Amino acid sequence: MAVKLIKVTGNLISWGLISLSILFMAIRRSMALLQFLTDGDRSQLGLPFVTAGLITSALMLAGVVLISPLFKSMAEEITRRKKTEEALIKSEKRLSSVTANLAEGIYVFDKSGRLTFMNPEAERLLGWTIEELNEHGPHNLVHFRRPDGTPLPLEECRMHSVSRTGKVFSSTDEVFVRKDGTVFPISVITSPIRENDELVASVTVFQDITEKKRLDDRLKKSLSEKEILLREVHHRVKNNMMVISSLLRIQSKALDEPKSLEIFRECQNRIGTMMKIYEKLYKAPDLTRVNFNEYIKDLTITLFDSYNIDPDRIGVELSLSDIPIDIEKAIPCGLIINELISNALKYGFPDGRSGIIRVSLHPLEEETAELIVYNNGLEIPETIDIHNTETFGLQLVRLLAKQLWGEYRLRRDNGTEFRIAFKYGPDRHKTRRHHTARQTAVAKGVRA
Repeated sequence: MAVKLIKVTGNLISWGLISLSILFMAIRRSMALLQFLTDGDRSQLGLPFVTAGLITSALMLAGVVLISPLFKSMAEEITRRKKTEEALIKSEKRLSSVTANLAEGIYVFDKSGRLTFMNPEAERLLGWTIEELNEHGPHNLVHFRRPDGTPLPLEECRMHSVSRTGKVFSSTDEVFVRKDGTVFPISVITSPIRENDELVASVTVFQDITEKKRLDDRLKKSLSEKEILLREVHHRVKNNMMVISSLLRIQSKALDEPKSLEIFRECQNRIGTMMKIYEKLYKAPDLTRVNFNEYIKDLTITLFDSYNIDPDRIGVELSLSDIPIDIEKAIPCGLIINELISNALKYGFPDGRSGIIRVSLHPLEEETAELIVYNNGLEIPETIDIHNTETFGLQLVRLLAKQLWGEYRLRRDNGTEFRIAFKYGPDRHKTRRHHTARQTAVAKGVRA
C-alpha cells in the first residue's frame, strides 16, 4: 500500500514515516504478546502498547506534517481542474449557442470522414440528421453530383480531401442535394483543423445561394439588355452625325467663297471626329471605353484625306500607350487632336514644304496622361497668346482642355509643340463641381 501511495504522490519521506510507524506498532505488539505467552507476566503487556502508541503517534504526526503540503497541492490541482472543466463546459455551450443561431450550415468531419458535429441550420438546409448521414455516408447523400448533373466520386470531392491535404477549399460553384431530392447551389468553405500540427478534422461552412444566383441571372439579363440598348444609342448617334455631316457636305457644294468652304470642311471634320468615337464604341466590347490608339490612327488618316495631303510630303509619327479612356474624356481629347493636326496641315507647311507631325500619349502618374502634338513646320507667331486668342481653333483647344480639367502648354522651338496633361480616370471633378453648386444653391435658399 505504501509503495502505491509513494508512486501516486511521489512523497517518499512522508509515506515512509507513516508506514514505519505502523510497522513499529505491529512489531512491539507482537513482542509483548510473545513475552506474555512465554513468561505469563500480564503486567508488562500494556507497556509495549503504550510505548508503541506514543512512538507510532509521533511517527504518524511527523508523516502527516510532511505530507500536508502535498494534500494542499492535490486539493488545489483538483480545484483548478474543476474550474477548467466548468470553463470548458461554458465554452462548449456558448459555441453551441452561437452555431445554433448562425444563418450558415456548419458541420465537422473527423479524419476518417465521419461527421462529429452539425449545427441546426445545416440540418434544416439538408433535411438529414447527423445519424442518418453517418449511417449512409454524407457524400453519398448530399454531395454526389456536380452542378452540371454529372456524378462526383468521393475521391474527387475537394471538400472531403481537406482533412487529408490540409488545403483550404472555397467555391460558389458547388451544389448540395436535400433529403427530398431538390438540388440547391451553395457558397462553401472547408478548412482543416489541426492539433499539435497534426490534421485531425475539417470544418465546413456553407450557405444556400439560390436567391443570389437568381438575382445574378436577372442582373446579367438586365445588363445584356442595357448593353444592347446602349450599343443601339451609339449607333444612332453616329448615324445622326453622319446625316449632319452629309448635309454640310451637300450645302458646301452651293458655296463659292473659299473661306466659307473652309469653315464647312472644318465643321465636317469636327463632326467626323466625334462620329468616329461612337463608331468605335459601337464595335467595342466595352461600351464605356475607346481603343484610343486605333482611334487616333484612323483620325489622322481621315484628316490627311480631308486636306489632300501627300503622306510622303508630311509624315506622321505616333507613340501611343494603351490607356483606358472613357467616352467623356475621349471626345474632347479627340477634338483637341483634330484641331492641332488640322492647324498644322493648314498653316505649318505652306508652299509644298515637307515635315513631320508627332502625336504621343503616355501615362504620367495617378491616372494622369500627357498628350503631346508636335510639328516641325512654321511656328505659331509670338504675337498669338493661346490663353487669349480670337482664332476659333485655339479657343476650342483651350475650352476642351478646360473640359478635361487639364493643364496645357505651348512651346515654340523648331516648330510648335502642345502639351496637355489630364486625368483619364473617373471624373471626380464633376462630382466636386455638382457638390459645390448644390452647396451654393442651398446657401442662397434655392432648391438644388
